[in-house]
Amino acid sequence: MKGFCVDNISSQNLMKSSVQRSIKATILKQYPKLENFIDDIFPKKEPIFLGKCTNHVTIIIGNNEVLFFQIRNGPWMPNLRLVHTCKIYKNVNYF
Repeated sequence: MKGFCVDNISSQNLMKSSVQRSIKATILKQYPKLENFIDDIFPKKEPIFLGKCTNHVTIIIGNNEVLFFQIRNGPWMPNLRLVHTCKIYKNVNYF
């Protein structure tokens, strides 16, 4: 996969709460150890956006940062910047 930049985002929409709950449930199924941190990743009062990108990439955006991404209908994967910069992930093994 080539590098990624903002120009690759073709559309960005505010996620409905039902879609947000569904994606949260999917992420928790993939990464059960994130259960204690999921509300910190997806705060209730913050708007969460779903972005569609080129090459069938979907991203979840919160606080103007990419939180998770998905290629086609594959698993949701955390952005490495989120994993390395956020102190809540220190001692969490995803796999």
